[in-house]
Amino acid sequence: MPTTSSSSSLITQAAIAPTTLQPTTTHWLELDIRSENDEPIDGLEVTIVNQSSGLTLSKISQNGTVLFEDIDDGDWRAKVKQEQLISIVEQFESRKDNTPSPVKLRANSEMDASDNNLKKYHNISIGDLWDTAPEDEFLTQEHKAIDDGKDEAIAGFNVKTNSTVVVELKALRSYIPMIVDTDEFSLINSYTFALLAQLAYSSDEFGDLSNPDQPKLPEGGLNRIIAKLKAKQRPKYSASSKVDWLLKEVAYSQHLDVKFVRSKEIGVEGYILSNQEVAIIGVRGTETYFGNENTWKITDNEVMQVAKPIAPLGFKIFEAVDGFRVAIESEGYKDVMTDLDAAQIPVSDLKNSYVHRGFYEYAAAFWILIRQELKDKHIKKSIYICGHSLGGAGALIVSALIKSTYGIKSLRLYTYGMPRAGTHSFVSAYSDIIHYRHVNNHDVVPQVPFKWTNTGDENEGSLFTGVAEKIVNAVTDSDDDNYHHHGNLVQLLTYSANKHGPQPVEQVLLTPKQTHVTNLTLVSNRDNDSFYLADSLSKESTQINGYYNSIKNSALDHMMTEYVPNIQNQLRILLNNSLFDSYEGAITEILKAEASLNKTYQMLEVELKNSQDIPYHVGDAKRLSLKAEMEMNLTNKLRLNRERVRKELQLLQQKPNQYSVQSLLAGNKSITVDIKEQLK
Repeated sequence: MPTTSSSSSLITQAAIAPTTLQPTTTHWLELDIRSENDEPIDGLEVTIVNQSSGLTLSKISQNGTVLFEDIDDGDWRAKVKQEQLISIVEQFESRKDNTPSPVKLRANSEMDASDNNLKKYHNISIGDLWDTAPEDEFLTQEHKAIDDGKDEAIAGFNVKTNSTVVVELKALRSYIPMIVDTDEFSLINSYTFALLAQLAYSSDEFGDLSNPDQPKLPEGGLNRIIAKLKAKQRPKYSASSKVDWLLKEVAYSQHLDVKFVRSKEIGVEGYILSNQEVAIIGVRGTETYFGNENTWKITDNEVMQVAKPIAPLGFKIFEAVDGFRVAIESEGYKDVMTDLDAAQIPVSDLKNSYVHRGFYEYAAAFWILIRQELKDKHIKKSIYICGHSLGGAGALIVSALIKSTYGIKSLRLYTYGMPRAGTHSFVSAYSDIIHYRHVNNHDVVPQVPFKWTNTGDENEGSLFTGVAEKIVNAVTDSDDDNYHHHGNLVQLLTYSANKHGPQPVEQVLLTPKQTHVTNLTLVSNRDNDSFYLADSLSKESTQINGYYNSIKNSALDHMMTEYVPNIQNQLRILLNNSLFDSYEGAITEILKAEASLNKTYQMLEVELKNSQDIPYHVGDAKRLSLKAEMEMNLTNKLRLNRERVRKELQLLQQKPNQYSVQSLLAGNKSITVDIKEQLK
């Protein structure tokens, strides 16, 4: 299934001209069997049966042709063994849409084997030629006989003696989503798996589940989309969104089958798409079902065993105020974190590493639904996993469970807007999982759970008072095994005035090999990353740094309806060779941000000096000094970060071959599929 640098096709692309055979007897019959692209179909054992006497004759096609000589005059039926017919015909690619048939054009201009009459052209399907119908219902419907003279009661295709019959066989092909078989970053894969992660929001029957009581849009449902791909038809939807799929044509036997999995009681959904070579697992995100006791049990046995119990602390994020509320009242955050228990728990099945309790419970429930299917059918295949938001966190933990359980080597993970799912111990234990983690602009969900969020009962001293102190102390991690991100970050940085669709959005792509723009909404006050909120800083600082509005509107950044078109636009930029313009636009905006940060830093220097002139015993002098120092530290970090990103982009302008278009599109592989045409 994956696109590779070498082609394993058995078929020569250039059409081979037919060989003209001269009959030496009175009655003869010639069949010229061609693909849609006028390629000879060799190796078919063609059998003809006389409709009067029942006499049966067979020959093997060479250069697409069989010639039967010295035969009885009259009507014959030509047929081929079904299994052989399917296995050979499916190797030939279909003709491009809206292209005239080269077979028909040639046949209508050439003389037959006797050199007395024109050849006779027929456009037929494998259903016209097979000796027996297959058990595959899809084939009997989509590739049934199409010739006007076909007698459904009798196998084979009707032909007459003393004629050269040119038959063009309808291609036996399917589509699959285009996947580049590489461990390296590939923007094609980023786009394909964004669509597949979005597809996890559909059910088997419907694409739009916004109203569970009245689901709609069957065109976006899993079954309809997979059926279209199987029939080599282009789907127009992924779940409820109209999209442009990047597709690759393959032999029919490589079509994808679908298994939709769901537990209504637990509230977890997803799918497995598979063929003989790959299995693609999609985990649905957004909806939260934590606190549901059924998550842990399907029968009387526990789904997973926790290595050691930890007293849970239900950290209800909505107890927070000030700048916290800016972040957590965005819908994107609520989808993931409402009523969420942020406890870290060690899991024996995950090498006793620590993961987020809520995310683990969700992943464990999904694991129950798919593990037997994986064991029975897919563990020897290449496995791809994808998910958005909560589905991304679940996909990461499921990937780790697959690694631990089956030791699968070829496993690749693609996530979008994914929160932190595990601690440093977990990330280290599963660092060998190939994972590309995508973040769209200021999507706030990837920033949570905050690194220090845990249930430690040893409260650390704080430099702050009031509500901020209570928040920090309530969630400070006392064991240094903090929440960490897993995988390679791919960042889409918006630099246009317009931030969201459907109006045009301009972004620059920051690949895993580049420095990423830091979204420091929190600032450190000790070595092991305990934080307080940037919105607790001065209003001027937060507005200049752009955090208040960016976080407040982060729900839009978090939606797959933003991720998909933004990644698609990056593909267009690459294909149109307009990377330079993208870099130039980003550099201009970053320079503006640097100027604002410099101005802020100078302002804070004045504030710090003024606060230091006030005696410490007077009011909040100490707090004001410390606050100014922290703001200066944050601002300087932001300034240095922007400067480094800008310099890297300027270097790419000077050395455009540093990251070639080909490498950004497909990593270390080459591609032969025309993707530009598919994105028009």
